[in-house]
Amino acid sequence: MAIDLYAGPLQRYFTRRWETVGAVHARKAGFAYQMVFPNGVDPLSLDDEIAEAEVRDFAERLKSPLKLAEGPCWHESFDSPYLSLQLTPQGLKALILWTAFLQRSDLARPKAVPENPDEVAAVAEAADKGYYMGPMATLEAHMIVPGPEIEIVIAEDPIGRELFVTTTAALDQAIDFLAPSLGLTAEKAQEIVDAGPPSAGTEMHLADRKWYEFYKPKWIEVESPPLEDEVKAFAEYALAAFMVMRDFAAAHAVPIVRDE
Repeated sequence: MAIDLYAGPLQRYFTRRWETVGAVHARKAGFAYQMVFPNGVDPLSLDDEIAEAEVRDFAERLKSPLKLAEGPCWHESFDSPYLSLQLTPQGLKALILWTAFLQRSDLARPKAVPENPDEVAAVAEAADKGYYMGPMATLEAHMIVPGPEIEIVIAEDPIGRELFVTTTAALDQAIDFLAPSLGLTAEKAQEIVDAGPPSAGTEMHLADRKWYEFYKPKWIEVESPPLEDEVKAFAEYALAAFMVMRDFAAAHAVPIVRDE
């Protein structure tokens, strides 16, 4: 399962006027790309009129619990700029682990990303020991909307999903807490995102072949060396992605959505 981050107008998001990172890569490589949905229908396919009304209602419902400003909560449009980045399942797991272990110096942090981080003590005990509500909850939120107060709420989105929604103030707090531990600045974050997610195992690379060597495979499998500290590498990438999205969202006054 892929996990991406989308920053842009919700009208554009809920009418699928955007591409996932996987779709962009496939298009540029000349591959056919097809998304498969459980019931065969793309949930992000609202009609324009319905999308406009549902997004407006959604924003109004968030104003009070998230203490948003009066007037338009963020910029809306069907065609304003957007940005999508890979977060990856490994990246999200690693970042949650990294955040939890910053609160639990009494525990030894694993270097490999576990299949289920919820079974790791630092994560499993976060709520009971009082450190879940903060950066951990923010990073696990499904949507981050422009807002000056650190708040989080459960809300039904324009297509009927119950989501954890928080504010950009909460994301700022999480980044301020985490960035020093990973040595990240805005400039370094952009460099890391441009390089793409860490890799281990087998990857497909474009083959180095001459124009007349049409009989050779266009793509070849390449083994990547194992990561010495998988958790740190993926946490660094994931936080860099959140930092880049945070800056884009602030520049365009738009929400951030975790898409999976």
